[in-house]
Amino acid sequence: MVYDTKVISWNESLKQLQRRYTNQPVDRKQFEEVELMEFFRDNDYISLPTHISGLSTERFTSYSIFTTEDKDRKVGTLIIEYLEDDHHILRIEQLYFV
Repeated sequence: MVYDTKVISWNESLKQLQRRYTNQPVDRKQFEEVELMEFFRDNDYISLPTHISGLSTERFTSYSIFTTEDKDRKVGTLIIEYLEDDHHILRIEQLYFV
């Protein structure tokens, strides 16, 4: 039951991330190392960087997501898609959760 509640909570958390960051300019290092890690910690999630075969590491970053209550149970994978515009400004194109 805790797992189901945490998955529902994660879905709401992902919506918050999407609303806050989609199409926003970011400093990738600052976003991934500070803002995203604080978000995970504040919402009781543990993230581990992962690589998904076939996705460009320049355009995509991904994390395996676990709960702090059950560190062995994976909630899912967060995929962040970046896009650099014509003015060389890096933006978050989309956040996916699978």
